[in-house]
Amino acid sequence: MKNVRIVTDSLANLTEEEIKTYHIDVAYLNILVDNQSYVENDPAMAKDRFYQVLSQAKTLPKTSQPSIGTFLDIFDSYEEGTEIISIHVASTLSGTVDAARQAGNMSKNSVTVIECGMADRAQAYQVIEAAKLAQSGANKEEILAHIQHVRENTQLYICVFSLDNLVKGGRVSRAKGLLSSLLNIKVIFEVKNGELLPLQKGRGAKAIQSFMDETVYPDLEISQIEQCSLSYVKETEFIHAQIQRLSQMLPKEKLHIGYTIPTVAIHTGEGAFAIIYYKK
Repeated sequence: MKNVRIVTDSLANLTEEEIKTYHIDVAYLNILVDNQSYVENDPAMAKDRFYQVLSQAKTLPKTSQPSIGTFLDIFDSYEEGTEIISIHVASTLSGTVDAARQAGNMSKNSVTVIECGMADRAQAYQVIEAAKLAQSGANKEEILAHIQHVRENTQLYICVFSLDNLVKGGRVSRAKGLLSSLLNIKVIFEVKNGELLPLQKGRGAKAIQSFMDETVYPDLEISQIEQCSLSYVKETEFIHAQIQRLSQMLPKEKLHIGYTIPTVAIHTGEGAFAIIYYKK
């Protein structure tokens, strides 16, 4: 019996090592910067320098999903009869999953497309766990059941220091964005089932720090954590303080710290970060 193959998109924020180790195929999203189009893995879009691209762009860069043809090329690259699980962010946040579904309907192979309901490392947790099981010889049903378990036990918070980009991208109303800017309001969102839900807001960085101290860190202390990630657009003093705290709380093998992907950075803005963790 052939092993199940796992496919995802670049919103999962996988490392090159993870892609190679777990034999995951990735469809990369597209980024349009000042009328110049790039694929997300283009060196010009490097995650650790993308905040510079954002600050220098004349207008807010735009993103688009991989084409149906890109997915079809991946799906049909496998031997005929291969079962494929393709894991993507919810359709409410990106058109990527719809492109994957259309390609799956055209493929010579059997493709099961999953809306993981999350993005960044929250998506990566599901993808990596699925790939590990696939490598061990698990069947499709076993993998799908485990993906659901991971999803139900993953927490994703996005902390945004400015709503400007979310307003420009149409995800927050202009009135709310203006009010936030005038009052120096920072907003914490929770991502559940593909929805960006405002959870808490307050004035200044202290409001974000209070949320971390009162909600996130206590939860990390009392829970059995499988993996925890901090993804950020730009490393600031505030981010560095969170890195230090997390490094003291969790063993290195359970902690992933790094830059978010450009497609997320475009919508959340320079100061934003996400704290993501997966419980047993």
